Amino acid sequence: MPQQETLGKHATQITASATPGWVAVTYQQVVVVEFSSDFVKLNSGGRQTLTAKTRMCQASTQFNLGYAVKSVRGQWRVLTATGVFAFEDNMWVRRQDGACFVVVDGATVELHPLAGLKGESEVVK
Repeated sequence: MPQQETLGKHATQITASATPGWVAVTYQQVVVVEFSSDFVKLNSGGRQTLTAKTRMCQASTQFNLGYAVKSVRGQWRVLTATGVFAFEDNMWVRRQDGACFVVVDGATVELHPLAGLKGESEVVK
């Protein structure tokens, strides 16, 4: 299993984002994590690979972003202080409280934690 404390170096870059005040973590030319002091944006680029998920987790650990991404029977889950959420490309995590949302046609849509999953102990890799 790859180490989780810092980002791997293969095909991975950490750069200033195009959005001022944000940092981008790019893997295979896809920005998989983009974050500021208030928010994190997660994106697999439509390819939910083990390495993309690993980069997301490594970024969270290295920069203390407050989430984890796990796989449950082939379905990605995002764990935050608020609960366990189904992964969606371009989903946002509010760092203050772990709430998750997506932006659809300029409107913010709050995501709801999955029922019956309370925390990491119920989520397997």
